[in-house]
Amino acid sequence: RNERSAPTDPAFARRKRDSPRSVKSLAVQNKNALDSIDRAGGFPAGYEPPRVRLMKKGEEKLGRGEKRGEFLDKTSGEITINPMFADIRLTLLHEHGHGVDYYLGHQSFSSEKSQTLASKIVDRLLQTNSGILACQSAYLERRREVFARAYAQYIATKNNDATLLKQIKEYHEKKSAQWTSEEFAPVIPLFEALFSVK
Repeated sequence: RNERSAPTDPAFARRKRDSPRSVKSLAVQNKNALDSIDRAGGFPAGYEPPRVRLMKKGEEKLGRGEKRGEFLDKTSGEITINPMFADIRLTLLHEHGHGVDYYLGHQSFSSEKSQTLASKIVDRLLQTNSGILACQSAYLERRREVFARAYAQYIATKNNDATLLKQIKEYHEKKSAQWTSEEFAPVIPLFEALFSVK
């Protein structure tokens, strides 16, 4: 789940829509995310992306805050997206990262198993300065969350997407939820090995 609380998120991540996002708008945004993943070589062999839908009223609630998105691993395997947030590109990549992690782990999260490439990626990132700072949050230090954030950053980096890289930098500066390009560079070959990208 992408459960970051609104007050500490960068401004772009808190921006809301005047009215709920349409199903058509979500489909366009998801197609763009899937195209970005495909260009980056971020799909493992045999992987079928999960269905993506808008959250139903009440599904977005999370304590005093609200979810931006969620991968429903325990039920339908769908990705749900909060219809009220304006910018969902990074959220979609993050949630697709959960789907990939779950697929690689054969219906559990590969990043939470020892001796997997996904686990090695997480270990490496948790050893960075940003990883150490992120561990001050129980949510941010969860292995599946580290992997999903790293997956989104990998896709943005491989595509050299200036908008997403700017957002990642803002998340890094605001709450160490992402990594500097220098911290992230050593895991790029691990991701490439994970997806057999040459």
